[in-house]
Amino acid sequence: MKTLVFLAAIALPAVAQAQSNSLSGNWCESKRTDSHGAYMDFRDTIKIQFLNNNEYTWMKKNGFIYRGTYKIENGALDMGSRYFKIVRQSPERLVLRDDAATYEFQPYTEAAPNRLPEEKAAVPVSEAQMIAGKWKVFKGTSAETIKELDLANRIKTVMIFDRPDAQGDIGYISGGKDAKNDPSWKINRLENGILYCNGKTVRLFEVSRRDKELILKEGAMTYFLKQFSE
Repeated sequence: MKTLVFLAAIALPAVAQAQSNSLSGNWCESKRTDSHGAYMDFRDTIKIQFLNNNEYTWMKKNGFIYRGTYKIENGALDMGSRYFKIVRQSPERLVLRDDAATYEFQPYTEAAPNRLPEEKAAVPVSEAQMIAGKWKVFKGTSAETIKELDLANRIKTVMIFDRPDAQGDIGYISGGKDAKNDPSWKINRLENGILYCNGKTVRLFEVSRRDKELILKEGAMTYFLKQFSE
């Protein structure tokens, strides 16, 4: 009789765990075995997050994240399109089984996302010598909606001379449709952080620099340029 009572006491925690109708936490697959208990090599590691209100997310390595609701009945985990027998459930271990295999999970903590370093503020350029050389646009942004791309007036390259040329210009700007060695604009001067340009049209650019980037702003458009090896 004492032996029977003792065995019943041991069984109670397991019964209580199996009848729990909810799970919680983040679980990552650590082991997989086949129906005969043989170890299976796997690379599609499963991660499950049990959320509030019996919701869950399911993801296999390098796969999509699926979200749904689950329920636990008669020691089984019903996840809608997936159905498992709960073999073991404890704070440190979760073991699930279906017709294909047995899956062992351990708790895990999501790594905090890497924070990108804060972008430095751009500083105005006061002298042309500070930005001498050839620059190419790698990105452009607009504060207004662009209905049609204006390639003819869109900046492609900027050249800043070491010293003014015979006409007194300090550089030139080529547009998207300009032929090689036939730029549409000459840079007349840099004054109070503004590049004054003349050619097929008159253009003024606010000029600044951030690390190895040259930034030209004209109205709603901002151009970002770098010096590339040729």
